[in-house]
Amino acid sequence: MPVLGLDLHSGSPKSKRPCRYSVVVVKDGQIVLERKGIELQEILRIASELGPCILATDNVFEIAPDISGLRRLLLKLPPGTKVVQVNKEDRFERLSQVARREGFTLSRKADSLSEARIAALLAAKGIGSEVILFEPECRIVVTRNASIKKGGSGTNRWRRMIEAAILNETNRIASYLEERGIEYDLYVHQAEGGLRRAEFVVYAPESKITDIVKPRENGSIKVVITRKMKRKLEFAGSQKANRSKPLIVSIDPGASLGLAISDLEGNILSLKTLRMPSKSQIIEEIVKHGRPVLITTDVFPIPERVKDIAKIFNARVEAASDLLTLKEKEKVVQEFEESSELRASTSHERDALAALLIMYRRLNTLFKKAESRAREKGVPFTSRVRELLVRGKSINEALKQEEKSEKAIERSEIREIRRVRRKRSAATSALLRRIKELEDRLSYYEELLQKKDREISELMEQISQLRKEINLELERDRRIAQRDARIKELEQELRRERWRNELLRARIRALENILREPPTGWIQVLFLKKLSRRELEPFIKERKIREGDVLLVEDASGMGKTVVGTLRELGVRALIWRKNPPPTEVLYELESRGIRVICGKDIEIWWRGGIPYVKDEVLIKNASSIKPNRKRSRLSLEDILKEYRSKLLEGEVEEGDG
Repeated sequence: MPVLGLDLHSGSPKSKRPCRYSVVVVKDGQIVLERKGIELQEILRIASELGPCILATDNVFEIAPDISGLRRLLLKLPPGTKVVQVNKEDRFERLSQVARREGFTLSRKADSLSEARIAALLAAKGIGSEVILFEPECRIVVTRNASIKKGGSGTNRWRRMIEAAILNETNRIASYLEERGIEYDLYVHQAEGGLRRAEFVVYAPESKITDIVKPRENGSIKVVITRKMKRKLEFAGSQKANRSKPLIVSIDPGASLGLAISDLEGNILSLKTLRMPSKSQIIEEIVKHGRPVLITTDVFPIPERVKDIAKIFNARVEAASDLLTLKEKEKVVQEFEESSELRASTSHERDALAALLIMYRRLNTLFKKAESRAREKGVPFTSRVRELLVRGKSINEALKQEEKSEKAIERSEIREIRRVRRKRSAATSALLRRIKELEDRLSYYEELLQKKDREISELMEQISQLRKEINLELERDRRIAQRDARIKELEQELRRERWRNELLRARIRALENILREPPTGWIQVLFLKKLSRRELEPFIKERKIREGDVLLVEDASGMGKTVVGTLRELGVRALIWRKNPPPTEVLYELESRGIRVICGKDIEIWWRGGIPYVKDEVLIKNASSIKPNRKRSRLSLEDILKEYRSKLLEGEVEEGDG
């Protein structure tokens, strides 16, 4: 496999400006390319031309600022490419030390191209550790690729068709994996027409899966293949966790898996819910705390998945379903939560915790009997005895094995002491003193570490308290914002009500004006916009015009002699015009028929609702402003008025005589 060695030439991966690197390519033991001062994009292009290769460096964080950036870089490299840090095997060393040990020379002031060359040659010899960022497994997700709303009126039929297609694709992938003997776990979401979603956890690398399952996003469904990333940066061959501590593990299997872990003294070390976990996730969570010697569950018969995990650890597996009822679960968990700060946040955690507590109660009874028997025999009751009892050994067998191991340890210690005494010298004594000093220093640092742990715990509590205070402040700000919005809404409503109130007040004033009695000396008149036969007909039919009424006309220019006759028949006493007077010939006709014509431009009018009123003195003081046409009549206006007064006097005399 070709090797691409690189070293940072200028810049920093954490800077916004692009870095430049020195690159050396080694193929079949020969250097085929050396370049200096190129950017990362050019390196990716070279790697793409080489195909699967080894990317060698003395510091992986020279090519990416953090683990996330390193993951993104690995995804851009050709499939099968490995990233190797050449100065890390059992421990980290300087590149010059590794080069000198392998027969290469590297000066202290070597440039970046020389370091890239050494890194490539070392990786070609198999020196270094591979960077592990992905688990040797992947996930295949089958889900819908189209909206169910596209079905229109047939939405339900379209949805069922998609769900059936997901089911068919899931069965097809499962059959392919089973034919090739690839182990997998399957999580599904049931639906009316088939499956709403399916997710495979396949225990094989992605390169092996893509040969039989192709990712696609066309049609009504899509198939997506993703790689499982590790949470932390690891190197090949490094230890994941301390697996020496014996554990009891309780598993509540399912799509959401409940996991409870305790030591053999009954201390709960972990209580979690894992959503659709793979076996590697479950194993990784367990080995953080030690190695399980007993795995229990409240499901009977025991699921194959739980048995597989027990086989991996060579642990005993036992179901607790015959020991538990629903009431016992609730009671046991409630008693535990009352005496502990740990809380089960989900039903899966509650079931796993209940199974663990009941199982430990049974084991604790056995531990007490064994401890009493051990005191009688003078055998120490150690964690080794507890582990043997948990694995299913009887009390006598466990104590016998402990007694044998204790004697063997004593004999080996005696032999070691004798051997040391025989071979002890001044140098040995100095080394022993040095060991004692180092042990004392180690003890000091262990105490310091415990102190730091306590300080961290206190700081975490302070952080938790500060978070609570921040949440309270956020809640207060949210409520203040809600209050301000409500105040603004109420202010708008108040403005609307005030405006409505003003309208109602105006209406009240209008109604009060209508209901108010007219002042003394004012008479009611009848208002018309125009004076024509058509305008008069509604008033005549409804008998609104009575004898002696006075008409107030906005525009009287359209009057004719027919209208004059009608007014005479109705007994109209006077006509007041506002804008345009009647024609001259009509004016004479009105005067001849005894209907007074008055100019109302300067007359004060008082309105009561929609009804006009004028002062009664207007009918006496005012007269028509239209001058007579001398061609049509020789009578002067003065003569007409005299004649009108004489007629009025005659009428009054006749009324007095009568």
